[in-house]
Amino acid sequence: MALVHLTGPCRGRVTWLRGATLDIALDGQGFPHVSAARPGEAAEDAVAHLQRDDETYQIAAPGERSLWVNRVPVKAQNFTAVT
Repeated sequence: MALVHLTGPCRGRVTWLRGATLDIALDGQGFPHVSAARPGEAAEDAVAHLQRDDETYQIAAPGERSLWVNRVPVKAQNFTAVT
């Protein structure tokens, strides 16, 4: 599966998602970095968590962070791979 960036400095780019549990962090310039989540360790710089279940991922905002999906603020959102 792939994450298509619709806004920000990576607009129009694709990040391939590999793994069942992933963290997304942003660098100082707003570029996203996707890495495997480490069980039992909180990724303090994570802006979102991804959890895969077959062909579906759930994206969730960690802690009190804000997360927007399709211009709507959410705490969590499921999405399915488009084929």
